Amino acid sequence: TVPTSWSGITGQTSGNTITLTQGTFDMNTMTIKAAALTATMSTQPSSQNIVAGSQNVLFGNMQLDATLSGEDVRMSTIPATQTGTIGNLSSCQLYNGATALNTGSNVPSALSATGVHTTFTFDNVLVIPKGTVTTLAIKCNVSASGTGTHVWSIDASDAMTATGVTSGVSVAVSETASSAGTMTIASGSLTVTVDSSSPSYVIAAGGATAVTAGVVKFRAANEAITLTKLGLTLTATSGSGNKSSDLTQVTIYDGTTPVGTATFTGTNTSATSTLTTPVTLTKDTDKTLIIKADFADIGTGQAGTPGDLVKIDPLNAEGSGASSGTTIKTGATAGVAGVRIFNTFPTLGQDSLSGTGVADGKLLRFKVTANSAGPVGLIKFVFNVSTTTLSLSSIGLYAYTDAAYSTSVSDSIGDGSGQVNTSLATSTSACSSLYDTLALSSCRSTASVQTYVFRTVTNALQVPAGQTRYFELRSSVTGATTGASAVVTLLADTSMSTSTATGLLGAVSVTTEKFVWSPNSTTTANMTSDNDWTNGFNIVGFPASGITQARSN
Repeated sequence: TVPTSWSGITGQTSGNTITLTQGTFDMNTMTIKAAALTATMSTQPSSQNIVAGSQNVLFGNMQLDATLSGEDVRMSTIPATQTGTIGNLSSCQLYNGATALNTGSNVPSALSATGVHTTFTFDNVLVIPKGTVTTLAIKCNVSASGTGTHVWSIDASDAMTATGVTSGVSVAVSETASSAGTMTIASGSLTVTVDSSSPSYVIAAGGATAVTAGVVKFRAANEAITLTKLGLTLTATSGSGNKSSDLTQVTIYDGTTPVGTATFTGTNTSATSTLTTPVTLTKDTDKTLIIKADFADIGTGQAGTPGDLVKIDPLNAEGSGASSGTTIKTGATAGVAGVRIFNTFPTLGQDSLSGTGVADGKLLRFKVTANSAGPVGLIKFVFNVSTTTLSLSSIGLYAYTDAAYSTSVSDSIGDGSGQVNTSLATSTSACSSLYDTLALSSCRSTASVQTYVFRTVTNALQVPAGQTRYFELRSSVTGATTGASAVVTLLADTSMSTSTATGLLGAVSVTTEKFVWSPNSTTTANMTSDNDWTNGFNIVGFPASGITQARSN
């Protein structure tokens, strides 16, 4: 239009003539577009296993695309082709969202032969709005005895028909030859193993509760499974074999929620928990449950055996297939590391010490904390020491009650000043003898990396329950020139002693042990006669490589 050519424009109030100055302009373009529809089979769901006996299984998604249509399109029937053993499927329906489009007599009583299209007739006309894509899901029931594979597809020869809602004109549907995933009928199954997140070997005190003993992984294949039972097996290594007396109860957790319990009774080494809260195992997805143990107390008249290594492994499991409804049973793969129980146990930690200033003679600081369950006795410490340039003499290990290293331990452990040893051996043969038998107070090897072995002199150094004792290895230092250094390591034991089945070493005349302590199982252990000593294997805060301090000048 050309507004400047308009005339007779007058203000209604003023009566003034109004002149328009706008130039020529075009109004919106109106495009006449015919009805159009494209049909394609989605690639989702992908190829997968399904379970015989499953109901309302999704086999494919048909996409009806009217994004380029000039008007809404309506359909009353849709053909689709199924390849597979026809008799395995029944009650096949098309769904628009949650709404079934064909019900009652419109549900095919029998599908067409394999490779031939089946026509779905709708209860009501289906309208696909222009500018949209409507997705129809194909769902069928699977025979309980079904086998083989099934694929739904669209074939150009299926000749779909549609009509424009406004124009009433017949629409030639453009069909893209395409197929959904291949569905293979298989049986539901369950795998049960120990998960990689299951804790490594740990130490726990007798009487401790809710100690994580293992993490079990479940994987449901082909269908979701409702887990209803979990079988467990107990291995408690001790002089008398497997014993349920080390445990009072086992609880199964789904995250932080308890879902079942199990109790080992008498000489039984297996127990089954019928879950109080069944656990849903999603198809083809890992699920973990946590096994926590309550341990019997240890001591005079108590049921727990000190030094027992308690392993609670999965034994078997049972559940119900969510799709098939069948009972699914399986064995399990064991593999937990186990929990070793003592009356009490120590926790070690390295204490702070500057990496420079070695001329002050301080070589290493560390601390030992007794669990709240009871006091811990200490009798033997082994150190490796290497030096550069400087020389060390009169090396001593000292114990303190405070973190400031100012108040010496006053009990009878040495020379009365808190020193754990009284003197150093002068011969290498004496060092060898001490390392093997603890016959001497301390020793020093003559190798380039010197080994110092210290033991308490009269009685074990007792760390009271819940308290900490602080240790300092120090010496006289000469030759501490610039660049001089010392590296000290408190040695740990890399395996539990095999001298007894219980994990206790027996009396202190043991060989090769580096860190010797007592859980004081029934009474306070003394230096030599009690069979109540163990070593420094896998103590909390005590790495297998030991506790190392490097200091220079």
